[in-house]
Amino acid sequence: MPIVPRGCAPKAAGSAKAPPTASSWAEAEARAAGATATLSGHATRSAAEAPWQLKGGAALADFDPTLWWRGPEDSPWRRGPHRINAKGELDIVLPKTTGAAAGRALDRLSALRGQASLALADSQLAGVPLRGQLGLRNAAGELLLTAQAELDGNRIEGEGRIAAARRGADDRWTMTLDAPALAKLAPLARPPASTRPARAWLGR
Repeated sequence: MPIVPRGCAPKAAGSAKAPPTASSWAEAEARAAGATATLSGHATRSAAEAPWQLKGGAALADFDPTLWWRGPEDSPWRRGPHRINAKGELDIVLPKTTGAAAGRALDRLSALRGQASLALADSQLAGVPLRGQLGLRNAAGELLLTAQAELDGNRIEGEGRIAAARRGADDRWTMTLDAPALAKLAPLARPPASTRPARAWLGR
């Protein structure tokens, strides 16, 4: 897979007007089997003890994940077809955590400030139309996670709120499933062809 960097520019400032510690990168692009992946971003901090600020975006166009993850032979995943079109954006600040909080994944996640999102559109998974969104936002010490997905008329939504200061006392999680067309998801659970003759024989 050819990877084409575009204007990658890590830098450290040395003048009096520039921050003592700073780093940035621009863009990169990769292509394979008709798919395209792009990445752009920027990371900065004003001093060695200051938090990192990350901004960036990424996109996948006409990506077939079986090129990277083949899956079991004759499985729905291997048979496909798959087509992933996705776009993501990131704008967060990473505060520096110390002590016991530095070792707890939930505390590190709750310490984030800003937002991130991922959107799927005009995609397919094992031939089933797919679209959806993921979101993460943190303000005032509360982390909000949202997710929505639609698979050929079947919809699932979820939301989670995490308040790190209360150690789970105020956490809230909800999930809603609306699946009026479950039969359309059959390709995702179709048994391998090698098992079908045995089932047919047992059913005689």
